[in-house]
Amino acid sequence: MAATVILMLMAFAQGPEILEVGKPIEQAIGNDAAVVHTPSLDANYTEAPTVGRTFMVVVPDSGAYTIDLRSFDFDSYLLVYEHNGPLIAEMDDGLVVPHSKLTVELSAQKEYQVYACALHGYRGNFTLSLIAGAPEPLTPVELNLAIEADCIGRMEYWGSTRGKDSFDYSFTLEQLGNHYFQNGKYSKTAALWEESLAIGEKLLGSDDPDVLFSMKNLGVCYYYLEEYEKAFAVMERSLKGMELALGVDHPDYFIVLTNLELMYTAIADFESGLPLKQQILKIRENELGAKHATIAELVANLGECQETLGHYDQALVSFERALAIREEVLGPDHEDTAFTLNSIGLVLGKLEDHGKALAFHRRALAVGVKALGELHPHAITYLENIALDFYNLGQHEEALSHYLQAVALREKSEGPDALATGKSMSGVAAAYGDLGRYNECFSTYRQCLPILENHLDPEDLLLGRRLGTYAHHLSNAGRYLDAQPLFLRSLVIHQKQLGEEHAQTANAHASVGNNLSELGKYGEARPYYEQSLAISEKQLGPFHPKTGTSVSLLGINLQNQGIFDDALPYFERSLAIDRHVFGENHLDVAESLSNLGALYQNMGRYR
Repeated sequence: MAATVILMLMAFAQGPEILEVGKPIEQAIGNDAAVVHTPSLDANYTEAPTVGRTFMVVVPDSGAYTIDLRSFDFDSYLLVYEHNGPLIAEMDDGLVVPHSKLTVELSAQKEYQVYACALHGYRGNFTLSLIAGAPEPLTPVELNLAIEADCIGRMEYWGSTRGKDSFDYSFTLEQLGNHYFQNGKYSKTAALWEESLAIGEKLLGSDDPDVLFSMKNLGVCYYYLEEYEKAFAVMERSLKGMELALGVDHPDYFIVLTNLELMYTAIADFESGLPLKQQILKIRENELGAKHATIAELVANLGECQETLGHYDQALVSFERALAIREEVLGPDHEDTAFTLNSIGLVLGKLEDHGKALAFHRRALAVGVKALGELHPHAITYLENIALDFYNLGQHEEALSHYLQAVALREKSEGPDALATGKSMSGVAAAYGDLGRYNECFSTYRQCLPILENHLDPEDLLLGRRLGTYAHHLSNAGRYLDAQPLFLRSLVIHQKQLGEEHAQTANAHASVGNNLSELGKYGEARPYYEQSLAISEKQLGPFHPKTGTSVSLLGINLQNQGIFDDALPYFERSLAIDRHVFGENHLDVAESLSNLGALYQNMGRYR
């Protein structure tokens, strides 16, 4: 056999170079390379002729062999022919793009030709090798490390051959950064993308669309690093540049716009995200028309943002528009139609139109059960919202009945210890409390609170709200000392989750003040009332009804301490707010007048 191989090698001496097992060849494809054709090449790679160099292969033993073509200069392609015979294998892909690797059965009795080809009109250096056997498949970790090593190798090669101020080197930095980004190594990504962006700006200018798109990528990376100030500054710069360079109708502008909006939404900066949502909607309307399922989704998302910001009237308009589109495009019995009906009901509830809210939630439930079944989480949520509407309407028996139905369905669909079941049970507890059925109320709270605490963070806002409600029912039952730690814990959670200046935090302060007042600790209660009033004034304005309540509570607190002169301006201001909000002939005005009269009597001012 050895003699046969020697004779064959001698026969090839005047022809193409010989590729031997375990002896890699380093060569280059230049402009003088021959054009290569196969049906696949001619059909799929038409932008430039495929060119290549030919090598002869003779193997010592028959079996599987792996041919590997690697190049950092061009996208490679491998062809294997029997010598002067048919094509037996071709491959564009390798372990890492743009290399090529294939495994093929070769016979020791035959001669073969291997073509190392360059695609897309590129030229340059390559390494071609022949290995006996088929390679073992790499594990995901090994493959990831191989891709990283290849990216680093390309970066170093292009840095040395094309210069570290070249566009090609900048591209390799971006590629390596992409790899690190996909693996969650955002600090490494940011460093590479910063260097790449600096080169791009130097070569192309800061207003070039490709540079601006790279800027967007860097902004996203900063976001994942939680460097929000840098992230939004870069993203805003990219968006403005895209607008000037490409116009607001260009797809790349839309990509940056959408990314920026998603980032604002993710950090709950709805105020900044709102105008971007409106712009996204306008662009998509121009593309798709006003009556399209995607438009309905965008309008509904806009409504959710407006609702979160407290713009309930605007949110209602958006949800009603989304509903009209969905009923026409998807049909009146579609699950998305049910979801939108539910959203309208929620906004109407926040507008305190609980009767209309109930009607929409009933429609949502009917459609939801038809589309999803009564055990679907959304359908049960619609049932719970009906219970809440009855609660807000003061129909506590109806609220209790619906909450009990919801608990039964939650237990059946999700289990007795599921978070959703615990939430439904807290509604049952609240309904019992409002009906004065305190033993059942407290028993249900003792059952549901451990479920909530098992699933939620100790400082979760939902838990804080449920603790506050439990404390209110304890207070209503006269158990003020038992309620006190719950009120205080609820306040701490509200401060942590919403901040000190949120309207709900003001309510939590007032609740602590009320609890202390019930215990006769008026001096300790005063700072809580004062803080509640300060927040209400800042967030709601001086003439909001809830500001009026805060004013009244502080005045009553001062009166209970016997500080009548200090209390007087608060009673007078409370009366002025009620007159401003409700008019002269309202029960709240009458109550404020009565309170003021009682204070005058305490002060001895009988006239």
